[in-house]
Amino acid sequence: MAQQPAGGAQYVVPPGQQGVIVDAQKFDMLRQQLPAVSIFLQPLAAPSALGFASFFCATWTVSTWYADWYGSNLSPSIIAPFALLMGITEFIAGMFCYPARDTTGTVFHGAWGGWWMAWGAYYIMTSQGFISGFTKFDKNDELAMWQVTIAAITGMICLVTVARDILISGANLLLFVGSVLFFSGWFTGTTNCLKAGAYFWAAASIVLLIRAVVYMLPYNRQEEYGDLITAKAVRGQPRVAVPIGEPGIRTFH
Repeated sequence: MAQQPAGGAQYVVPPGQQGVIVDAQKFDMLRQQLPAVSIFLQPLAAPSALGFASFFCATWTVSTWYADWYGSNLSPSIIAPFALLMGITEFIAGMFCYPARDTTGTVFHGAWGGWWMAWGAYYIMTSQGFISGFTKFDKNDELAMWQVTIAAITGMICLVTVARDILISGANLLLFVGSVLFFSGWFTGTTNCLKAGAYFWAAASIVLLIRAVVYMLPYNRQEEYGDLITAKAVRGQPRVAVPIGEPGIRTFH
């Protein structure tokens, strides 16, 4: 049992600290004192705005080429460097999703940024004769296997975002279908499957461009349009909320 200290000062027992007696004046001073540790939240622009814009540039250009809207023998050597740069830009956006604690954005932009970097590097090397390559409609088992991974990631993101963002979930559904068609086309050498997949990818790129535009609106307009693109289950809830993501963050910036 704690003993009462000598002296004329008043003493209290702090809540939950039975058996501990401290000076009431010092205890009150400690309660009023500001902590020495401070937390600084660095303001960031929405990383996915850059990621979706870069994704649109690469995906639209390449998918319309696969759809045979345009093209010549020089097309791969011209398209590839730009696809590579857009992939790098999107990958960087994915890395900035880390400090924003945006797990879904990190996965999406990391996967697709990596895909476009690899695609661009591959066609740069083949178009310059550094390695032997395939034409765009040739049977290609290796690219087909990569589409299995892309389809798995986009399908997963489609499911986890369906309850909070209709545009992102819908775009990933289109990408999933497109990746399945690209897998079928490259694995079997079927030109029509590749062309059909290209249309799905092009449509998804337009949807995500629209989503990027929403990020660029003034904040109060983002909230207004945000309610239009979010699912009914979370519509009208605070954008920073535990049911939507971790405390203190906005998911899929």
